Amino acid sequence: MSVTHRVAITSLGREGDGVAQIGARSYYFPHLVPGDVLDLQTDEAGHCLGHHLVSPAPHAMTPPCTIFTQCGGCATQRLPFPDQLNWKRARVQAALERAGFDVPVPTLMHQSAPRSRRRVDLAVVKSEEGVVIGLHQRKSAPIDMTSCQLLDPRIFALVAPLRELMRRLGAISREADLHINLFDSGADIVIGANAAPSLSDRGKIAAFAAAHRIPRICWRQGKSFSSAPEVIAQLRPVTHHFSGTTLSPPPGSFMQPTASGEAAIIAAVCDALPKLNKRDRITELYSGMGTLTLPLSAHGFVEAYEGAASSVAALDAARTGRRLSCSVRDLARQPLQQKELEKSRLVVVDPPRIGAGTQAARVAASGVKDVIYVSCNPQALVNDLAPFVRQGYGLLSWSVIDQFLWSAEVEAVVALTLDRKRLAKRLA
Repeated sequence: MSVTHRVAITSLGREGDGVAQIGARSYYFPHLVPGDVLDLQTDEAGHCLGHHLVSPAPHAMTPPCTIFTQCGGCATQRLPFPDQLNWKRARVQAALERAGFDVPVPTLMHQSAPRSRRRVDLAVVKSEEGVVIGLHQRKSAPIDMTSCQLLDPRIFALVAPLRELMRRLGAISREADLHINLFDSGADIVIGANAAPSLSDRGKIAAFAAAHRIPRICWRQGKSFSSAPEVIAQLRPVTHHFSGTTLSPPPGSFMQPTASGEAAIIAAVCDALPKLNKRDRITELYSGMGTLTLPLSAHGFVEAYEGAASSVAALDAARTGRRLSCSVRDLARQPLQQKELEKSRLVVVDPPRIGAGTQAARVAASGVKDVIYVSCNPQALVNDLAPFVRQGYGLLSWSVIDQFLWSAEVEAVVALTLDRKRLAKRLA
């Protein structure tokens, strides 16, 4: 026997699903937003049997994308932009509070515009019915990307031609991946598949690059990212500009998803800097290709550490005239130790999604006066910042950057200090 409950969505869950409460029990509904009212059918034990939307929230938006409820890329297209940003602000604030900080108002809040994503990983599924190219979904197969409000139109314009190319490549029998970066020189593509491309496949890829003016297309065989992708076609140099410096990014490089989001992160980091002189040592951990390294080098001498050798090589080749050094180091396996950090005036940490782990604890134990932590995961933020609370660091400022519009992803820039004068000035 089923029971019908009329309930309202009161909040959003961690993945952006609408949450309704019946007593102490929470129910999660994709694509619903706070204010939606629904009839929820449960069995006598309280298990959900189904639901029906009775009335939408008064402020709910009409989703701009025709495949919103099918595609795995967006969760909150019915939520107005200000509400999305405030939800993400609340998630970061809750993480900071759980870590143990007294949390002031954010210094900066930024939200990137639709159709501005310049980096994407796409799934390819090939079958007798054809080729599907779409975003990776949480729990199911990708849906064919026939429209997208996230991607820069220059990337989306390549989806249909790439679908045809994937259909014609013999090395792709069932599944593949596409990694696309939109550098200043144009789209840079890495195809990932289990098999190696044949001579015929190589010719088709080269022809595709020429027809669509793609500077470089590479191939990565297998699931391992430890070896560099093979360049299949390169028509001209691949270049990108960071803070007035031109780099040659390696295939599959990490870059911030949007140009405006990158600028907001740089602005938040620079705004949080203590007073420095050119001789002060800035230690930067997880530096990538130098998104933060280059602007930081205008304020002090930067010692940058990064695990990807190709990214370090790209930065090293372009650092002429800059006050910086860059070294290859796997910070998960070989974190910088307390003695290596003690001479730093400032440490900047920009870890991957899983967080800095042991490296964060080493930084906290070093007693460095100021730390700036750039986070892309509120859950990791809680764990990584807890050692700083125990060591007596105070929260000086924090900023929220929403580069992944309509998703649950959020980035934050958090400034920590042992300088009581700086903290007192913030509290004044």
